[in-house]
Amino acid sequence: MKRLALFLFCCCYSGVSLAQSPAAMIDAVRQINRQALDAQKSIDQLHDERQRILSRINTIEQDGSAFAVRNIELNNLIDKSRRETAEVDEEIQAVNEIQTGIAELMRSMIATLEKYIDLDFPFQLAQRRAVIDRLNSLLERDDISVAQKYQAVVSAYLDELRFGFSNEVYKDRIDTPGGQRVVEILRLGRAGLWYLTADGALAGYYDLRRRSWVDRNTDPAQVRLGIRMVRDSLPPTAIDLPVVLSSP
Repeated sequence: MKRLALFLFCCCYSGVSLAQSPAAMIDAVRQINRQALDAQKSIDQLHDERQRILSRINTIEQDGSAFAVRNIELNNLIDKSRRETAEVDEEIQAVNEIQTGIAELMRSMIATLEKYIDLDFPFQLAQRRAVIDRLNSLLERDDISVAQKYQAVVSAYLDELRFGFSNEVYKDRIDTPGGQRVVEILRLGRAGLWYLTADGALAGYYDLRRRSWVDRNTDPAQVRLGIRMVRDSLPPTAIDLPVVLSSP
């Protein structure tokens, strides 16, 4: 643990691993989605062609031309229709495989995001875990399109990234060295979490390595100043707070 003079406007930070994975995953999903769209267009075209063939068959059957000519043309059209039906079936199978791949990718993305939240600073955990539950439920719904599902997953990733570029103050019940307390939490991006007791006498920070709250080397006045700057939108100034620079 080191002590740093933090400037409120520049302390916001987000993890590199999470910042890289959404972009890569979004590109992969977009490529798969384009393939699915192309396959769907082919299916639509083949369906239209089949309808034209069936229409011609009906016309020929009603035509008064010679039976032999009509029979030959009908056989040719039926053979062509069967071949194209097989092609449509293959296209549908390809679309189903693509959709299965997208579903597996989204499940992997959600699992990765859930693990990241578990390893991250424990801020707004109920809210963030509720997002994971909502995404898992969304994947099971048949009335939601694949595109809408992956857009929801990507949106959740982006929301997590934004936490690294925002500050907030909120109340929470935590396990401090002195017991469980309701305190004010100061979050500065992902630089760290600090707490201040209701009477303003005690302060501490979250040690990401130990996965626990500690009360060493934390000046309540500095935490109070940070809280005031975030809550009251005061001009940025240097604050002296303990910072854990990395997780285990």
